[in-house]
Amino acid sequence: MSTIESEDQLGVYLQLAEAAVREAVLNKGKVVIAWGFITLSVLISGLYAPKTYESRSTLYVNQQSIITPLLAGQAAVTKVENHSRVVRETVQSPTIMRQVAVEVGLIKGGESDQDIERIINDLRGTIEITAIGPSYITLKYSGTSAAEVFHVVTSITDAFVNHVSENKKRESRSAYEFIAKQAKSYKSQLVTADNALKVFKEKNTDGNERMVRAKIQRLGDQVEDIKLDIGERKAKIASLTGELKGERRVIVKEQRTDVYRARLAQLKRDKDALLLRFTESHPDIVELNFQMLALKDSISSVDALPDTSERGDEDLNPVFGALRQSLLSEKVELKSSQRRLSATQGLLKKEQETLLRVVAYGTEFSELNRDYGVTKDIYEDMLARKEKARLSMVLDIEEQGVNYSIQEPALYPQTPTGVQFSYFAIGAPFAGLLIVLALILAYVMVDPRVRVADKLEAAFDIPVIANVPHVYTPLTTRMFEKDMVRVIGFVVITGLVYSAIIAFKFLGYV
Repeated sequence: MSTIESEDQLGVYLQLAEAAVREAVLNKGKVVIAWGFITLSVLISGLYAPKTYESRSTLYVNQQSIITPLLAGQAAVTKVENHSRVVRETVQSPTIMRQVAVEVGLIKGGESDQDIERIINDLRGTIEITAIGPSYITLKYSGTSAAEVFHVVTSITDAFVNHVSENKKRESRSAYEFIAKQAKSYKSQLVTADNALKVFKEKNTDGNERMVRAKIQRLGDQVEDIKLDIGERKAKIASLTGELKGERRVIVKEQRTDVYRARLAQLKRDKDALLLRFTESHPDIVELNFQMLALKDSISSVDALPDTSERGDEDLNPVFGALRQSLLSEKVELKSSQRRLSATQGLLKKEQETLLRVVAYGTEFSELNRDYGVTKDIYEDMLARKEKARLSMVLDIEEQGVNYSIQEPALYPQTPTGVQFSYFAIGAPFAGLLIVLALILAYVMVDPRVRVADKLEAAFDIPVIANVPHVYTPLTTRMFEKDMVRVIGFVVITGLVYSAIIAFKFLGYV
């Protein structure tokens, strides 16, 4: 755009401004009335403009406690990372929202479910929760009633603190009761496993596998020793039998029985001596019993023989007697060894059967022992967890760990927030003036009468020779002065009304 065009455009604006001023002067009465009406309207609108009150409270998050390091690893202390999220979710929960709405009178009873939900949603939407650093949280609520705002913030703060405290206590108590119940259950299982183990041990007294195998090994060695002894005695008996064939057989019945009885008496003395240290089941005593039984059989056999000797006191061949005595003794020892072999083999067979039972019982015993050990470990762990849960419950009851306390309680709002009435009182005259000027300027611009020479030249394509200014005559001057007196009077009256409204407002009459 050229400089000439800019100057022409500026000239047009100046001419429009002059025309607007001229219209204002010509219609000064209407302008003043419009200004007064607009000014008073703006001021009165400030009286009835909706007021917004605001109240807030500050919560302190106490995460430190002198007990925490003392009970490290022994009790679980509640930890929370995002406190503002916890506060927001708790405060905006339906339970607390409904409780607060009932306490402050937003829900009076008889409302439908839709109305209650709408009230709760409106209340939830106007609550602001802000975190101030890691340890402070602000709850803010705004509304049109100062009393309602104060009661809402107070109720929300108290409800949140009480809810968190009761919730912590309830959770810790539930955890303790659950763990205590589990510990009691495992104690019952432990007693059952212990009783089953005792009953199993009482029913199975055969010993363990190692002991039974050692006994079998010992009995097997005894069997081998007895077999060797039997073989030696058989060989000796055969040798003595051959020697007896070469000797003259001269022996009387009484002498033979005397020899057997003397041997039997000696065996009884040996048995009595052994009974002082051992029982009847001892292998040596069992062997003596077998020898004594064999001697008794021999005595009975001799007594049953017919008396073929003519002289009862016939001399006995010493060599033959000695050989026969040795032969009889060896036969007795052989029968005793054979019987001892049979008894030992019976014991060996019995122990082998015992081994089979012990091996069969070993699996069941291992299972019972394993069940007892596992149940005992779990029970001891549950006892430790129960003690930790008890300490945690005590901490929550004593309000240790993470606690929310009211750092700054809500204050009753005295003045509304936002645009104050004083702003209306100061700005109303200026607003009225601006609106009137805007209306005059708009009127000049849309008025079809030609007020600017450039528009006339552009419309008819003819040059404008000169502008004839407005001529003020003495009559018009006197009329102007009278109008100004009326205008000033109206302005004064408007000012008085304006001041009266402001005074009534601050005095509390309005």
